[in-house]
Amino acid sequence: MKYFALLTSLARQSLASSATYLLLLALTLAISATTALKFSHSQIRDAIHVQAAAMQAADLVLTDQKPIEAKWGKLAEQLHLQQSKVTVFNAMAHRQDQFVMVNVKAIENNFPLRGVLELQPVQKKIASGEVWLSLRAAELLKVKVGDEVALVDAKFTVAAIIQRDSNQELGFSAFSPTVLISQQDLAKTQAVQQGSRIESRLLLAGNTEQINQFS
Repeated sequence: MKYFALLTSLARQSLASSATYLLLLALTLAISATTALKFSHSQIRDAIHVQAAAMQAADLVLTDQKPIEAKWGKLAEQLHLQQSKVTVFNAMAHRQDQFVMVNVKAIENNFPLRGVLELQPVQKKIASGEVWLSLRAAELLKVKVGDEVALVDAKFTVAAIIQRDSNQELGFSAFSPTVLISQQDLAKTQAVQQGSRIESRLLLAGNTEQINQFS
């Protein structure tokens, strides 16, 4: 009982002191700040992931200088990941006396898996024989929707102008304006030959667990 009375007396004295309230306030602020920092870190991490995914048009991208091995596509299918093939290469585009070196992306209809691709006029998928031009490519070639453009040995009809593309190229490829064609038309351009410099990409998208399992 003596100890209990002593503790009670000390507690009353502590509560009567302003220093105790300041200590409690400091502890409350510290806990709140730590919680807020953890929450902010999670938000920042998620925002960076979304930004990165938009820039590469997928959650994960496999690249190779030769066609991606079929085993990776089969693994992605087993894990129920979305997938899309892209082939990238440089080629000469021309219209009458206008010649422009462009960065060509041969895409599938579900491109991009992540990010934004805004077209004018609005298009849901790219058909064989069509080409979508970036604003810069259209300006340099002096063409509009409905005009015909040649890419190496194949001719295409301009079906849309790209107004916004979150999947921007980096490095030397960024200096050339981008044009998009269908994967179906890759062979007829005759741009991909033995020794040609191309980049094959396998775009993958899914939830965090699926992506981690694939990785």
